[in-house]
Amino acid sequence: MPHVDPLEDEIRRLIVERLELPLDPVELRPEADLRDAVGLDSAALLEIVVGLEERFDLNVDPDELQAADVSSIAGLARYVRRCTGRNEEASEC
Repeated sequence: MPHVDPLEDEIRRLIVERLELPLDPVELRPEADLRDAVGLDSAALLEIVVGLEERFDLNVDPDELQAADVSSIAGLARYVRRCTGRNEEASEC
């Protein structure tokens, strides 16, 4: 059984809830391109960012976001870890 990253799992659920997607969160692969997987556009991205801010007590600076940060669940998890100090590369976000 593959290892399930709890943060990625929480982000999967957040995306499905915030975008009101008719799918099971486990269907979203961590490295899948969110544009293809959920039809990510600027409105959907804004909804996800607001959800991340609320769930993880972040203040996301849109100028600091990079494409790699928002293109996949794994990228979003890396961003959250970086911003919340959940890894050794903590920084202000």
